[in-house]
Amino acid sequence: MFFIYAKTSTHQTYDIFVGEGLEDQLKVTPVRVYIPGDYKFTDVSNGGWAKITGKPAPGVVRVTVDLSGEDDVFKNSKPKFCQPTSFCEVKPSGACGCAPGNPQCKDDAVCAWGSHELDCPMDPTDLNKMGCYGFSFTMPKDFKAPDRPVPPPVDLFVNYTENPYFVKDIVQFSNTVAKSGGACDYLKVPMQP
Repeated sequence: MFFIYAKTSTHQTYDIFVGEGLEDQLKVTPVRVYIPGDYKFTDVSNGGWAKITGKPAPGVVRVTVDLSGEDDVFKNSKPKFCQPTSFCEVKPSGACGCAPGNPQCKDDAVCAWGSHELDCPMDPTDLNKMGCYGFSFTMPKDFKAPDRPVPPPVDLFVNYTENPYFVKDIVQFSNTVAKSGGACDYLKVPMQP
């Protein structure tokens, strides 16, 4: 599993059903996935962003991804995304803006978006590669998949919110649409039958 458009604020937890009796044998490894390219998962043995953080139920492993410790990697990657270099350059402030001497670029904001949201930061060990953060997990060597899928127990699925917007079988629409360009407007708010 890997993340495109991850940020240092990315903090997510995954409960992965692996089958009863296997939760103590699962191995989770932080990885980098290089794009564009072969999408090969490369183990990062010293990566601390993906860890097993519990076993919430029989057969389930909890994996937590926390990129808060990767601030320097994201910060050092931003200048590499200030492109195209014939049009844009990194300013002394660190922001991406118009390259001097290019009469076609008149507004720094045109370049600023290039480094605003990084798809994947640069690999700190090879600044010519973009390496998405991710993790892989490995089943035990003697693992044999069952002949038929084994669904997780139904009681593992719980409601994570009491927000009425997400109540089953109810769809709600809002007529408070911000108008911009081709935004949709409802003259009458559609209601579910």
